[in-house]
Order: sequence, then C-alpha cells, then structure tokens
Amino acid sequence: MNGFDRQVAVLRGGFATPFTGNDPATGTFRGCLYDAGGSKLALSQRAGGAGYRFSPGDPAAIDPGTLAAAPTLSGRTLYLGHHLAHYGHFLTETLSTFWILEDQPAAGFDRIAFHPSAFGRTLPAWARACLAAFDIDPDRVLMLDPEGMGGGALRFEEVVVPERLFRLWDAADPTLARVFDRIRRRTLAGRDPLPPRDLYLSRRAGYWRSTRRVVANEVQVEDRFRRRGFTVIDPAGMAFADQLALYAAAPTLAGLSGSALHNCLFQQPGSRLIEIEHPAVYREGEALAVHTQDLCNAVAGVSGRFVPFTGRSRHGGAVLHLDLAAVEAALPPATRPRAPLLRRAAAAAETRALDLLPPARAAGLQARSLARHAAALLMGLAGL
Repeated sequence: MNGFDRQVAVLRGGFATPFTGNDPATGTFRGCLYDAGGSKLALSQRAGGAGYRFSPGDPAAIDPGTLAAAPTLSGRTLYLGHHLAHYGHFLTETLSTFWILEDQPAAGFDRIAFHPSAFGRTLPAWARACLAAFDIDPDRVLMLDPEGMGGGALRFEEVVVPERLFRLWDAADPTLARVFDRIRRRTLAGRDPLPPRDLYLSRRAGYWRSTRRVVANEVQVEDRFRRRGFTVIDPAGMAFADQLALYAAAPTLAGLSGSALHNCLFQQPGSRLIEIEHPAVYREGEALAVHTQDLCNAVAGVSGRFVPFTGRSRHGGAVLHLDLAAVEAALPPATRPRAPLLRRAAAAAETRALDLLPPARAAGLQARSLARHAAALLMGLAGL
C-alpha cells in the first residue's frame, strides 16, 4: 500500500496524442502526453504489464517538429488519466486521480481531459454522478481520441497531470478513501440515512447480458444469505444514489468476486465484506502479488473474509455449482426460517436444467440465461 508520492506534473506547451484502441496483434494501445520537447510523460500512462491484457505502446519520444501544426488549447487543462466506462475499472482506476481535486478544484480549470479506453468514451449515469461530486460538468470534459481531437494531436497552453494512486493487482494509496467519502457524502446530501442492513449483491440479473460467469445455484446461495438476515439486491438494476445509500449503511457486503464487491469503497470504515471466490476472476490474476479486491478492502478500511471456491465447474468454467455447505460455514448463524418448498424446488430444477445443457457455446449460453430468468419469473409469480 505504498510507493506513491502524489506527484503532480505541469506541462506548458506539451502535447496529447490520441487514444488508438487496443491492438490484439501487439497487445498494446497508444495515447499519452508529451512535454514541449517531445519526451513522454510517464504519469500520463495507464499501467500495463502482468495482469493487463494490453499495455501502453507509446514511443519514449516524438519529434515535436512533426506536431508543429497541432492546434493549441488555451487556458488550463486538468488531465485525469483514462476514462474506463466499466464500473469496476472506473472506481479503481479512473477515480485514482481525483484526489487532486481536493486541493485544485475543477473550477480552476478550463476543461477536464481524459483518454478514453476500449470500454468506450460514453459517460454512464454512475460516472456522471461521480463527476458531479467533484463539480465537473460533463460538457467541460474533453475525450482525447480522434473524435474529440479532430483526428490528430493537440497542444496545451498548460496541462496539470496528477499521479494515479491505484494500480490493479499491485498497490493503492490509502488516502484515496477521501475520494470515495466525498462521492458518498455529496451524492447522499439531503437524504435521510437508511437503517443498517447486511447486503448480498446478486449477479443473477446480469446473466441476461453476459453468461461468462454463471453460478447455476446462485438462487440457493442467496437463500442461505437471506436466512442469515441478509437483504439480496441487484445493484445493476438500481440508481447509483440508491446503491450508495444502502452501502453507506451496510455493516456487511457479500457476493461473488467481481466489480460489485468493489462497492465496499462506499462502506463506512470498520465494516465487513464476505467474498465468495469466483475462480475465473482469480485465475486472471493468480500469479500476481495482490488481488484488486484486497486493495479495495484496504482503501475502504473494511475487514474482508474470503471464501475459497468449492464446488463443480462445467462447460469450460462458464457454469459453476457452489458447494452450499462451504458457503454456509462462512456465515453467521441463521436468523430466518428455511425457504418455502416451492422456492427450493424451483432453485433445484434450475440448477439441474443448467447442468444438462450442452457445452458453453453461443446457443447454450443464451439458453442458460433463458432458463435462469424463467425460474426467477416463476418464483416472482409465486410471491417467493
């Protein structure tokens, strides 16, 4: 959790080259800042290397003479790194530069600049809410790609570049907690606090959109948590402010490995987190020193409990069946009665149906999604 100096670079007459997208042939992407003499500014690059599918491939220097015709943006620009329009990456990577706004507010700059990423250049509602917490008007955001830059490089009269204080699978600066505290406070200003509720963050609704990480018996996993007093929610189907209100009041967050658990960053320090391992998440970073969720827990000041994966993996890892006894062993004593028989039967039937489907190919994946939602609809109609 160290190795950060909270550096700030100020370039006068420096250049930005546009984001070019990920190149599968080379495993690289391009787009960064150079000083007036053409030397690359390392602070402007997204991290790469072990654990990253793509790494920056920008040359160490460019000939500034080749950019003599680049238009100049007058005034002051604040460069906040890469905008990653993916919820988990936005929380961990994009927001890692926002610490500078505590000392240098957005009002002191003429524009806010980001390089986009392979996730696109749009600002989802949750990203706009985070920008609003720092008084950043989306209309003042400049995306440094060919569309935003008119196809070529740009020169800045002055551009300010802060260090990124979160490196995936490596390290994070604990002072980032102030960024998430501000987002929580500003987003929830004027709202009455909610009563404390332990939360299980369900992934099931997301299987309709993507079936890369299906847990066939998640209905039964949710039931185990409900019996321990947890409230099951679907974060993807909620407004960002409503989510934050729940996280701010939650003594415990629980769920499967993935971006949803990064919401611990909005819990109060001293809270708890229960992470059920999804092996696909950990396989991607198995040779790395620190897992990203551990870094989130440390920044948030929450106590994490890790439940190693136990169960069966089917269809090349696309479908998992969790060992329910292992999940139960990690939970506090039951506080609610056992689920009704119809609910248990529907969950078991769903698990068997998923288990019998053909290998995880496109048609099979869609069929599994349909099976899950049919079972959920049945239980909804039954009022369970």
